[in-house]
Amino acid sequence: MRRAALLSLLLTLTHCAAGERPPAAPTRRSTPPPQPVLRAAAPATPADAPPLVAEEPPAWLDDPERRTKLLAVVPQIEAHLGAELDRQKLPGFSIGIVIDGELAYSRGFGLSNPATSTAPDADTVYRVGSITKTFTATAVLQLRDQGKLSLDDPASRYLPELAKVVYPTADSPRITLRHLLTHSSGLPRLGRFDYSDATREVTAAEVRAAVPGTVLEYVPGTKEGYSNFGFALLGLVVERVSGRRYRDHVSAQILAPLGMSSSVWDESAVAPGRLATGHVRKDGKLKPATHWRLGASEAAGGLYASLRDMARYASFQLSAYPPRSGEETGPLRRSSVREAHTAARPAHLSVEPASAEGRYTVNARASWIGLAWHGHESCEEEEVVRHSGAVDGYSAWMELHPRAGVGLVLLSSALDTEREALLEKVRAALRRGGVTAPRKERPSPRLESAFQASVALYERFERPRYEELFTKGFLEHFSPVTFEEIVERLRKDHGACKPGALISSRGPREAQFAMACERGRLAAKLTLDAETSRISAYRFSAIAPPTEAMKRSAEQVVALASGQKKAPFQQVFSQAVDAGAVERELSALRAEHGRCKLGGSIESDGEQEHAFRLVCERGGNMVMKLRLDPGAPGRVRELDLEAAPQAGRCPERP
Repeated sequence: MRRAALLSLLLTLTHCAAGERPPAAPTRRSTPPPQPVLRAAAPATPADAPPLVAEEPPAWLDDPERRTKLLAVVPQIEAHLGAELDRQKLPGFSIGIVIDGELAYSRGFGLSNPATSTAPDADTVYRVGSITKTFTATAVLQLRDQGKLSLDDPASRYLPELAKVVYPTADSPRITLRHLLTHSSGLPRLGRFDYSDATREVTAAEVRAAVPGTVLEYVPGTKEGYSNFGFALLGLVVERVSGRRYRDHVSAQILAPLGMSSSVWDESAVAPGRLATGHVRKDGKLKPATHWRLGASEAAGGLYASLRDMARYASFQLSAYPPRSGEETGPLRRSSVREAHTAARPAHLSVEPASAEGRYTVNARASWIGLAWHGHESCEEEEVVRHSGAVDGYSAWMELHPRAGVGLVLLSSALDTEREALLEKVRAALRRGGVTAPRKERPSPRLESAFQASVALYERFERPRYEELFTKGFLEHFSPVTFEEIVERLRKDHGACKPGALISSRGPREAQFAMACERGRLAAKLTLDAETSRISAYRFSAIAPPTEAMKRSAEQVVALASGQKKAPFQQVFSQAVDAGAVERELSALRAEHGRCKLGGSIESDGEQEHAFRLVCERGGNMVMKLRLDPGAPGRVRELDLEAAPQAGRCPERP
């Protein structure tokens, strides 16, 4: 069946003429510090020079109400966490939520030291385990940014022992630093040394000696296999290149600049009374755990830190967003932080049917690994960056919502903490409360000014102003006469209009704005040319309120589609309609989506053509487009049904 030709006035230009391009105190040790690797600085190239940039405002709009929204859901969060503390029989944990660079909420549950009945708080220190790997990646990226190494260097340049690993095939690429950072080296999870001995530290000689003869589990770069061994080796790379012990380098270059004053590398260095007692479960009972002395392998998981310190670290990570001009103030470039979060390995995709009570009709999830960090996107969440840790009686979790500017940190004193059971409902409460909603992108002042000027053209068309406002290429496709005719038709249907709020934005030069009119509403979507700041694309979307005849016809069609024949077919559709084709289409709608009810207007001209949203009982919401027959008043001449565009990335339930 032919689609109804609804009023959607698209004024857009894609112009590409020939030749044009489209627009803590260190631990003493007797061995001498490692000698730094001397790497000749590469000569400056145009790519190394500062880029030419356009001065634009921050890309996202802040939401000043988010703290209020957080406070509104805190009672739900605390009730859930208290129940989980009891259900899991945990000794204690601390949890914090970071918003816009501050620890907006924190609380301790249970006890940090059952022997003294001490309650945990934001300053209680836990071991964070493998979250340490993200500090290791930060240290490597710092050295890269200083020109002292390249991520694509063969790792054997810094650790000659790696030249003696056993590759699966003769055509295997050599292990690079990037392979180590992305857990794609093929190295096994653990090396041939014991880091769980509480009586002695692992030595660098032991770690190095474990390398020769190691058989890689797969060809480097072809798979992902989590490797503590690989990150222990990266710690030795940091030592070799920086010229000092890994822990000393990280403490001086990352912890100190971020003010992480409670973060240390040894149990004995924690301030008195501040260390949470780590526990393991044996024979169903919690028992204090012994602390492993990771020594030369501590780059894989040796750091101790408080919730307050980890909140500072989360704030630093989030401060890299959005990309912007301005001074670099952190210990690592903002672009390098974002690089660490970005997918470096192909995403893993899973799609499953959702539970009946879910918001979406499917559970879809894509996950990836960056430089140490892991990430995922799902129906419920946009980009989330995360890392976990579990070591000698402790469990830890950090997740970042970059587009929201929100971080979540959990530190627990039980190795077997069911972190997902603790956090799933916390995330859901934050999501429902709008706390982790992605911030809207901010249009530039130039774009907002262009929108205001276009509304002025709507109110009173002036040819000189039109020619000043739009690009030359746009004017070649849409003459002043054509544009004025379109505007005149819109004024006839909708009356006077005033500029409204921002609807959506895709960066500083493309946005859609609302226009409140006497009859219905308009939406104006425009794009600015980057060089001239003139409008290169423009679209009016018109939504006039349905007439009584249109609304009555729509309700009758929905009744027929749901099997409720409140009016005979002949009284709903004109004789020009193919009755058999329409009845088959309505039957197919009912079979696939169940009963549907009439939703709001999507697009219309107010009298003859209209598009309504249909909200259906089995999801997969639809758009119903109707065109009335001018020769048979009140009867439908054309009907078109199509899937509704989704605001999110997964189909929502009604």
